[in-house]
Amino acid sequence: MAFAPAEVGGKDRHIALILEKGMKGFEVGHRYDTMGLRADDLRHLHFSDVRVPPENVLGEPGDGCKIAMHILNNGRMSLATGSGGGAKWLLDGAIAHVTERRQFDRRLTDFELVQDKIGWMVAQLFGLESMAYMTTGLVDMGVPDCSLESAMAKISGSEFLWYQANRALQLKGGEGYMRDEPYEKVLRDICIFPIFEGANDVLQQFVVLSGMRPLGDKLEGLAKLNLRDPVASIGVVADYVGGRVRREIRPDRVTNAHPDLTKLAEPLGDQVKRLRETSEALLRKHGKNITEHGFQAQAGGPAGGRQISMLSRVTHIFNDQGDSSRAKA
Repeated sequence: MAFAPAEVGGKDRHIALILEKGMKGFEVGHRYDTMGLRADDLRHLHFSDVRVPPENVLGEPGDGCKIAMHILNNGRMSLATGSGGGAKWLLDGAIAHVTERRQFDRRLTDFELVQDKIGWMVAQLFGLESMAYMTTGLVDMGVPDCSLESAMAKISGSEFLWYQANRALQLKGGEGYMRDEPYEKVLRDICIFPIFEGANDVLQQFVVLSGMRPLGDKLEGLAKLNLRDPVASIGVVADYVGGRVRREIRPDRVTNAHPDLTKLAEPLGDQVKRLRETSEALLRKHGKNITEHGFQAQAGGPAGGRQISMLSRVTHIFNDQGDSSRAKA
């Protein structure tokens, strides 16, 4: 598949094309020598006046960007869920090792720091799975745009898998450093995950700016506020101030969480409120130049999405399985 610029209706658009082996002007070059994924035959492609027949056009001319984004969103969800599967495999191996391995006449599982590492791996995996379930569930429900959720899940999954692999190697000790163990290959292969389907640093900005967009639309009227015309401006000010007052008197709360999770759900509303206030301050200070201040804006990343998805998943477990699930937990 390839994407190319095209003029559609007098406008500069993009078109999605299927290229086939043997097309005149389409040449496959040398194979890239990559750090990991050694079985992936990644090659340089050359295009020289390639003529593509109409039946090889995907969608309609001009739909190239939409098709590309759809592919990227699916790829990001696949990376998130695949990272979850990889993390679970690493966790199973780590648990088996620390259960069987003995040091100082004790199993490794008897040491608190080992328990802490395993506990962290389990908890983070639960959070990642929750985000993956939520995102793929939205797709199954027919939600038309899940690009924000897909990006958050991809960032979380690809970052977490790296730490999961490193902790599994550390638990294996010096033996894990040997090449006959899987960790060397795993670490090389997953290095590309934070880069695949959009580098995480770029996606982090995408998540923050996409989340700020609705707020920016509401604040747009204030940017155009004309103090010389108070009659025309009072509606804008009243609407904004009224919104601030309502948020102060009746701040947003998570209302559908299971009653047993109230103490965990209540602070989430306060966090959302503080995030909105911080976002407002950043938008007012930097305006459209907010894109140049990624360090300040990154505070609104995937963490909130992970908390909400975990709260939703645990609520579902409690509602579905009742008291027995809580007893097992």
